[in-house]
Amino acid sequence: MSKELPKLLRTYKDSGFVIQEKSRLIYYICVIALTAVFLLLAFQLFSHPLSEFLYRSTLTISGSLLILFVLLLVCLFLLSKGHYILSSHLLAIFVMLITWLIMMLGGDKFLAQLNYIIIGLMILSMLPLIMAKHRYSVALYSVFNIFMLFIFLTYSADNYDLVQSSKWNYLISVSVAFVLVALLGMGICFINKKAFEKAESDLVGIKKVGDDIKQSNELFKTLFESMPISMSLADMNAKLIMVNKAFCKDLGIKPEDAVGKTTADFGVTMTPEHEQKFVEKLKKDGFVDNLEVSVVDKDGARHDLYFYATVLTINNQKAVLSSNIDVTEKRQLEFKLKEYNTKLEELVKERTEDLEASNEELRATNEEIIEKSKIIGSKNHELSEALELLKTTQQKLIQTEKMASLGLLTAGVAHEVNNPLNYIMGAYSALENYFQEHGSNEAAKTDILLNSIAVGIERISNIIKGLNQFSRQNDSMDEACDLHAIIDNCIVILHNKLKHKVNIVKKYFNEPIILKCNISQFHQVFVNIIMNAIQAIPDKGTIEIFTNIEGERLIVEISDDGVGIEENLLANIADPFFTTKAPGAGTGLGLSITQTIINDHNGEMKFESKINKGTKVTLSFPYK
Repeated sequence: MSKELPKLLRTYKDSGFVIQEKSRLIYYICVIALTAVFLLLAFQLFSHPLSEFLYRSTLTISGSLLILFVLLLVCLFLLSKGHYILSSHLLAIFVMLITWLIMMLGGDKFLAQLNYIIIGLMILSMLPLIMAKHRYSVALYSVFNIFMLFIFLTYSADNYDLVQSSKWNYLISVSVAFVLVALLGMGICFINKKAFEKAESDLVGIKKVGDDIKQSNELFKTLFESMPISMSLADMNAKLIMVNKAFCKDLGIKPEDAVGKTTADFGVTMTPEHEQKFVEKLKKDGFVDNLEVSVVDKDGARHDLYFYATVLTINNQKAVLSSNIDVTEKRQLEFKLKEYNTKLEELVKERTEDLEASNEELRATNEEIIEKSKIIGSKNHELSEALELLKTTQQKLIQTEKMASLGLLTAGVAHEVNNPLNYIMGAYSALENYFQEHGSNEAAKTDILLNSIAVGIERISNIIKGLNQFSRQNDSMDEACDLHAIIDNCIVILHNKLKHKVNIVKKYFNEPIILKCNISQFHQVFVNIIMNAIQAIPDKGTIEIFTNIEGERLIVEISDDGVGIEENLLANIADPFFTTKAPGAGTGLGLSITQTIINDHNGEMKFESKINKGTKVTLSFPYK
């Protein structure tokens, strides 16, 4: 690193290294020259009496030195303004001119020192070697000095009686010396120039490399600090060198408190078996990738981590750059999910067993109905098809909440089917007796009995139709659905649970509402919600169903005047396995599945409830 520039040279603080050093050298030459001239002036003043000081030679020398002093100050001024090349040339020219002036006007006492003066002038001629960009400056200075020597010798020959032959011999020998100096100087200047250019190029390259390294370091530091996962840089003894914000947040420390310490100093340690595995893999491979380890914090809590580490070399010292991702919460969620799956499998198995028992009972009933209805002509054939549809529908029940819902509905459906069957059986017995007593000629009187059979068959058909819509399997989300028809089907399915207990009030929109949806899933939504409303009414009550179109949204509100739900439970009622019912009365999956279906249809479901006042469920779907 170069020394600080003198204050007079602050103009060059942003210049390159070479220019700074050149300006510094010129500055020191000027200062030395000024000091030397000042001392010479003082010597002239104090070494000669006043009478001698006024002599021509002494006055000439003193005057020349004074002029040189002023000219050196001018060079120093130009140098301070940034003109270092001009200042260096003027410095050389002024010194040479004053030297020749003193020699010419100083008398014969300088003649004896001519050889030394010539050597000094040759040295001055070489000044451009370190200052000028052009090598021809040395040649110009040499030619100038040869010319001045010629004038001096010509002048001296007349005043100091120099021998003509000696004068010319001296001029030739000195001129040859100046020429050799010029050639040598030009060669050195050329080499010097190339060296300076190479040095400047190298310095620029080094500076660029330094800037790139600095930029890379800044980028690394920025990325290191901004990473959302815990990262650290430690030596091979696990002492921390640098940590990021996430690391400090996880450990609850400040960055400055971490340097020079290990994680164990903060009470965080890796389990022994995992630590041994980590160290062995790092020594063997030089890196650790996605290694699952367990650590214990200062409070004794266990954390599961995915650990990453690699060995780096920084300033000829090995270090370990590591990062980790805390997967403790993920592991806990996986464990809970496994528990949920196990519980769900148990519930589905339990419901399946219940359904199989109910199906056996229904199958026996269906077989009896089919056996007795064979003799009833075309009307009985329609009934047989309806019963066969019921049998097929129930065999396709899937292991989901739909199965659980159908399990709850089975008893009611059996009862609902039983009533119209009683009509049919009664009408059949009456017809049989009538035919035996009156014969076939009185067929007109059997219309009343046949109508009873038709009513029974129609009721069974409606029940079967509703169940079919509810339970059929179809993944299409683009079916044209009549919303009011879906709700009516659900009410038919739930009729056995509604009668004698709940009054249904329908406030439908004044026009049919047709939307794109999955019909089966929408049946499941409204069965679940209406079933919950029925179960919330302990004795007798009312369920109000309201539909409307508001802008581009379809609104369905289902309200009951039942027992209501506590406010602190409303946020959880759609969670899996959450239920407010008694054990065995529900799976806790109904509203969770309902919420999923509504989400799949880009809808929303909201709850409002007050204890002993009732509950209102509001559904909202896109509608265009």
